[in-house]
Amino acid sequence: MELCLKKNFKNLTINYKEQMKFYLILAGIIFISTILSAQSRYTKGTENGYSWLAMEVSQLPYNNIKYNYLSGILDKNKIISSNFPGSKRLLCDIEINELLRKGESQKFSLEDVVKEIDEFYSNENNLVIPIVFAYCYVIKKEAGQTQKELSEYKKEVIEFCKE
Repeated sequence: MELCLKKNFKNLTINYKEQMKFYLILAGIIFISTILSAQSRYTKGTENGYSWLAMEVSQLPYNNIKYNYLSGILDKNKIISSNFPGSKRLLCDIEINELLRKGESQKFSLEDVVKEIDEFYSNENNLVIPIVFAYCYVIKKEAGQTQKELSEYKKEVIEFCKE
């Protein structure tokens, strides 16, 4: 009987070791595949569409990281323009000032801007574009730029991101 127990216990130990190897290998494969498949949340050192999508953490419309992020967007514009002087032409200061001058800035809310940026990033090709430029795309759209001008703007932004 004692011999039988030792034999069974020995088999259990082997099975346990084999299971541990299996789980460790499986965990390693999952970890490596996650690392390799993960998209970068930054382009040119600033958050892009992948970061924007990751900000969706709450079901409450006004308790959302996206709104907080957009409230600081003008500071981010300043940082980008100082770090990348050539990017100033891609920002939307002129359009913002024009909307303010015409009194049209009240026509759309922060919630509208968030929805427009969500729509912008629903196109997977746009996910690498920094949020600041997605915001400017929306502002330029609200300022009345044509679809052709907006497409041209997006091409310029993508080229800038590749530099």
